Amino acid sequence: MGIQRWLHAKIINTFSWINGIVEERIVSRLIETMNSHLPKRRMSLKELLEMESPHIECRDGSLHYFEERELEFISRIIPAEEHERLFLPVILEMTTYMGSTVVFVRDRLHQYVIRTLLDIPEKEGDLIIYLPEVREVRRKLPTTTQYMFRISSR
Repeated sequence: MGIQRWLHAKIINTFSWINGIVEERIVSRLIETMNSHLPKRRMSLKELLEMESPHIECRDGSLHYFEERELEFISRIIPAEEHERLFLPVILEMTTYMGSTVVFVRDRLHQYVIRTLLDIPEKEGDLIIYLPEVREVRRKLPTTTQYMFRISSR
């Protein structure tokens, strides 16, 4: 009987491992699909301000248009010498962290825009904002911000 139990346990462990890999692939594909609205290539604020109809192409092939009033608003926040270094849209990286939904803003210039908009003091590292703040950002900058979904490993 001992060998049968060992073999049964080995089979169960193998199936659990295979199931884990399959689930990981399914989740990975789901996240990839959820992020298909993200740009193939982001464009600088300077480039977008020069376009007649400012837009970018998304990974799914669709076009994402920016409202000129938002671009003008951001151009007043960001110093002119940074316009060619600020690439839009601003990426709001949504994930879960320690049981809460949080949004990371990793790019330095993106952080500057969000901090100015929300009147948050400057500090080192990634900017972390929560859902009430995200709603305010999206209300004021609906076309120049986009969500990116990520699964947290924590």
